[in-house]
Amino acid sequence: EVVNNIRRLLDGEEPLPMLPSYKNFKGTIEELASNQYVINGEVAILNSTTIEISELPIRTWTQTYKEQVLEPMLNGTEKTPPLITDYREYHTDTTVKFVIKMTEEKLAEAERVGLHKVFKLQTSLTCNSMVLFDHVGCLKKYDTVLDILKDFFELRLKYYGLRKEWLLGMLGAESAKLNNQARFILEKIDGKIIIENKPKKELIKVLIQRGYDS
Repeated sequence: EVVNNIRRLLDGEEPLPMLPSYKNFKGTIEELASNQYVINGEVAILNSTTIEISELPIRTWTQTYKEQVLEPMLNGTEKTPPLITDYREYHTDTTVKFVIKMTEEKLAEAERVGLHKVFKLQTSLTCNSMVLFDHVGCLKKYDTVLDILKDFFELRLKYYGLRKEWLLGMLGAESAKLNNQARFILEKIDGKIIIENKPKKELIKVLIQRGYDS
């Protein structure tokens, strides 16, 4: 999204809205309103009595989810009866996998209400307080992520322009140097320039008279 929006800005177009992104997160993120998002984990129905949870919402730890959500669903509480009959864990160091058993009736009811809601697989995210250091080291509050992107784009574009000018100048100087060297060799071969037994000061004067770049 960032790369595509940079390209749009280079083409003189307005950037498109961007969603928050988290490395290796397999769930979904939806925008509810300006700077407000809902983050969904991943849950799938395997059969009429089994579901699989393969992703938890951002900042939800596996052990915490197990203790605060699944254990009360398994054992029930003073206010609510048990919802599930069993669960198994098949996690790796980088993935989450809960396989949960429940009766057909309970699963059908949970599906009607919404599995994400019933199994607490949704969290909200608000991005109303975005304060960053700007290019001169001062704290600046940004209203949207697109404002951050535009600030970055304008500054980097300016410095890429300066870098381009510097490179062109450096390459131009190198090109002039090589052209002078090639011309000098050819004129030496043709006898137009004689350097033997001439002091350096006189040789420099000859080169200037013949239009060599200094």
